[in-house]
Amino acid sequence: MQQTRTAQRATSKPSGFEERFRATINRIVHYLTSEFEGGKAVDSISVSQLKVLRELSNGPMWMTSIASLTGVTPGAATGMIDKLVGKKLVRRYEDRKNRRVILVDLTALGDELQKAVHKRTLRRVQRLLRHFAPEDKEELVRLFQLFDSAIVEDAADLREPPPRTNQSPWAARPRR
Repeated sequence: MQQTRTAQRATSKPSGFEERFRATINRIVHYLTSEFEGGKAVDSISVSQLKVLRELSNGPMWMTSIASLTGVTPGAATGMIDKLVGKKLVRRYEDRKNRRVILVDLTALGDELQKAVHKRTLRRVQRLLRHFAPEDKEELVRLFQLFDSAIVEDAADLREPPPRTNQSPWAARPRR
């Protein structure tokens, strides 16, 4: 009898490659989300909070969606949003159609901060990519596209929604 892929994953032990891969991804995330350049510090803003600010740049979100996005309970998400409200980075309000539903949106200050962090992250990516030959960059994009497809497939296997985005950042794009 053939095991499902999910069952195979659950029973297999991490290999040396998987540990090196995990460590590399963690190092990349740390590099891209560490200290903020330009005289402003975001060390008082967590990576999860930055992720929420980035997602809110696409428009308001329900509190329940924020909890799901960050992988925390609704109570913990409320605490995170309380801190962002206190820093005047987001505002919360009731949905006009259903007062029990709470929406969260960026303030002008929150939008400014998330744009600055995004710009800084892109500069860091550019600095890293200058070490790669053009064909290596293409191969890197190809591999990330495969990885992104695996994420979507794995989420479907686990019956979880994939991360909230309109389109994968690794979807094939026309060349200029």
